[in-house]
Amino acid sequence: MRIPIERHVIACLLLFSLSYCGAQDLQSLVDAEKAFAQTSVDKSARTAFLEYFDHHTVAFTNGQPVFGRKDWEKRPETNSYLFWWPVYADIASSGDFGYTTGPAVFGPDRTTRETKGGIYYSTVWKKDDNGRWKVLADLGSSTYSPTENGATFKTSSRPAHAFNDLTTEAKRQLSALDKSYNGELNELKTSFDYAYFSDEARVYRRNLPPLTSPKAIKEYNDGGWYSFQHSQAHLASSNDMALTYGTVKITTMKDGKEVAIPACYLRVWKIEEGEWNIVLDVIN
Repeated sequence: MRIPIERHVIACLLLFSLSYCGAQDLQSLVDAEKAFAQTSVDKSARTAFLEYFDHHTVAFTNGQPVFGRKDWEKRPETNSYLFWWPVYADIASSGDFGYTTGPAVFGPDRTTRETKGGIYYSTVWKKDDNGRWKVLADLGSSTYSPTENGATFKTSSRPAHAFNDLTTEAKRQLSALDKSYNGELNELKTSFDYAYFSDEARVYRRNLPPLTSPKAIKEYNDGGWYSFQHSQAHLASSNDMALTYGTVKITTMKDGKEVAIPACYLRVWKIEEGEWNIVLDVIN
């Protein structure tokens, strides 16, 4: 049945409005990340992290999730150089939850801005009660070479759509899914199962370049045995994007002996065609 012209126009205007608002929200998220990084250069890394972290922010130290702001409050001011920029970002349909990721470069002197190395950062963001973007979780992994000059920005080709479920029930279901997924990985002694991944998934592992294509992810072979433990889950108010994180023990062989390495994992999940898929998977 054809939609009457009036309804068709209203539907198109609504879709345009939602798309426009989504683009605005995404840009505000990217702008927050850029301002965060610029504060690190203009003032100091400590000042930047204390400004954009709050008491909810989760960071990861020595293989354990910690309250990131408390950790930075203990650190002294230094003149070290730390700068980063987003090359990929996505946002929930509610406009209050999203993530950014990209290269981060560092060096000993903020004045000269000489770089000595690089990694890839992953930051999950959530708006606070005053509508300001604050970091919800932050974890670095993978290797970035400053010679790459990577700057091309992308976002998802699949905009998020609100999932009609109660927040508490959605969180319970997602936590159960993450725990079940961990159990499967623990049995297989591997770090991921591609069947749970979006075609747009990004996988970050220590000392490796990012894996950003289905082919690269499928061909990747883990080293060592993995044992995961779920810690927490956080959802967008629209229930279409979420964060899960926890600990992971990586067992490898060294000099003929088993060595256990404590680490952490961070995953971003997104509803695609009615199912939760992983769009970002980080271990460090």
